[in-house]
Amino acid sequence: MNDPLNFTGKSVLVTGGSSGIGNGIAHAFASRGAEVIVTGTRPDEGDFLESEDSDFTGLTYHQLDVMDRDAPDALAAQIGAMDVVIQSQGTVRYGREEFAREGWDAVVDVNLNSVMDVARAFHAGLAEKDGAMVIISSVAGFKSTMGTPAYAASKRGAVGLV
Repeated sequence: MNDPLNFTGKSVLVTGGSSGIGNGIAHAFASRGAEVIVTGTRPDEGDFLESEDSDFTGLTYHQLDVMDRDAPDALAAQIGAMDVVIQSQGTVRYGREEFAREGWDAVVDVNLNSVMDVARAFHAGLAEKDGAMVIISSVAGFKSTMGTPAYAASKRGAVGLV
């Protein structure tokens, strides 16, 4: 019987997998046999603090600054075709920062524009391997929270990309 949770021999990329939900997802795939690459904005995995709950055991780390619109293409060229791409990158700006143009643009660039950039960069490789892409959004994409309009709008937009 074929085990749908056996990822032995499969390559998985988790953008935003350096911490939080993405890191948990990365470890779940690794525990099921996948070779997992995670990305984060810092140059090296050693730049993450112990208190940030970033665990890179069994994972391969690559820097990916999704604010650089060419970075996903460069990463795709470097690591090649993936069987699975999980997009878990995200940011929010509190303290009404999203009401200013700079805060709005930064949140939308990470939570929405970069999702499409990564999708474009890895689409051909996923098609080649009959792979899959999963976009992690937020409940805020369905019910916004006060004070974070860019977060809610961008997470709703990410839902629409699926």
